[in-house]
Amino acid sequence: QKHKALFYDLDLATELDPDFYELYLAGGSYLSVINGDIHGARKLLYRGVEQLRQGEKSWSASFKAQFWSQPWRLLVTLAYVELFDFNHLGKSVYYFRKAASYPSAPKFIRSIKRKTQTTEGMYDLGMRLILFLKEVYRDHASHLEKLKTQYLSLLVGRSLYLVNEKWDQYRGHKKNTGTSIAALWRRFQNQTHLSDPLGGRYYLTPQNKIKTTTRYQVTPGMPY
Repeated sequence: QKHKALFYDLDLATELDPDFYELYLAGGSYLSVINGDIHGARKLLYRGVEQLRQGEKSWSASFKAQFWSQPWRLLVTLAYVELFDFNHLGKSVYYFRKAASYPSAPKFIRSIKRKTQTTEGMYDLGMRLILFLKEVYRDHASHLEKLKTQYLSLLVGRSLYLVNEKWDQYRGHKKNTGTSIAALWRRFQNQTHLSDPLGGRYYLTPQNKIKTTTRYQVTPGMPY
C-alpha cells in the first residue's frame, strides 16, 4: 500500500517517540481529511491505539495526566475514519464505545451505548461526531467543507428514515380500509406536513418508499 509522503514522516516520528500522543491524533486526522491518505491514517491511528493499550499498563499517573489526558479523542478519530473512510459501521461503533469508557469523554460520547441501539441514535451520533470534529478543525477550510457535506447527508438521511418509519406505521393502520396507496399518500402528506430539512420535495417510489429530490450521499451502514 503506497502512502503520501507525510505518512512516512509520521511513521518514522512515532517509531522514534511512540508515546507522542499528538502525532497520532493530529497526524491521523490530517492524513484522512486533508491529505487523502485514508490507509495511512488508519494505520497510524491503530498504532496509537495499541500504544495507548500498552501504555496504560506502564505509564505513571503523572505521565498520563500530562501527555495522554484525553485518550478518547484518539478513539473517536479512529471511529470517524472507520465509518466515513472505510464504511465499517461495526468497527466505528466499537471504537466509539471504547472512547465512552473514559471518564474524561464528553457526555454525548459517554451515552454511546444507548444511542447505538437505535437507527435514529446512530444518525444523531454521527452528526454529533461531525460537530465535534468541526470544532477541532475550525481553522481548516477544506476539512470543514467535507465535514459539512457529511453532516448534511446525515441530516437528510435521518429525516428520510423517520418519515419512512411514520409512513410504514400509517399504511399499517390503514391497510384494511380499501383506500389506494395514492390516496393514502396524499392524506399522509396533508396530515403530517413533513418537509425535507434542506428544502427538497418528498415523493413516493413504486416500492412505497419515500425519497427526496435533495441530492445527498447515503452514509455507509445507514438505510438512507
